[in-house]
Amino acid sequence: MAFGTDHRTVLCSEQDIGEIFPRVIWHTETPILRTAPAPLFMLSELVRKNDFKVVLTGEGADEVFAGYNIFKEDRVRRFWARQPNSKLRPMLLERLYPYIFSQANAGARAFFEGFFRKNLTQVNSPAYSHLIRWNNTALLKAFFSDELQGMIGKLPDFVERFVSTLPSDFMSV
Repeated sequence: MAFGTDHRTVLCSEQDIGEIFPRVIWHTETPILRTAPAPLFMLSELVRKNDFKVVLTGEGADEVFAGYNIFKEDRVRRFWARQPNSKLRPMLLERLYPYIFSQANAGARAFFEGFFRKNLTQVNSPAYSHLIRWNNTALLKAFFSDELQGMIGKLPDFVERFVSTLPSDFMSV
């Protein structure tokens, strides 16, 4: 405790995420399918209970500096899209995810190659880097309650709203 800080811990189980996820969606006011915001929401509740109103986090740098694999995937997929039937180009994904593709499990390899192949040639979409996950995870909505499905809305409507917020020269940068 060299800095004299008072640490608190938030334990977040799968059950906690499942219980809090509808509230997280309500607060985001936009469709989400990833559960990553749930633990951050729980942290925010802890912060608020301790009478703090503002907390600075490290979020954002990965987006600005393209640190997430999603941006590296985008480059691999765009290269692969030039020859969609190539057997070699999808193998570049092994460099991003060696822990998935290096296993001798042919079923896992086929599953993930199929995951990354989805909408492969839609390279002109301003949302190309994200469409792969939005389209693949949209299938999970079948497991949600009717109320939650209504809150999430339709993926094409969301993509249209998302693209409409981008600068007009977005694709030329």
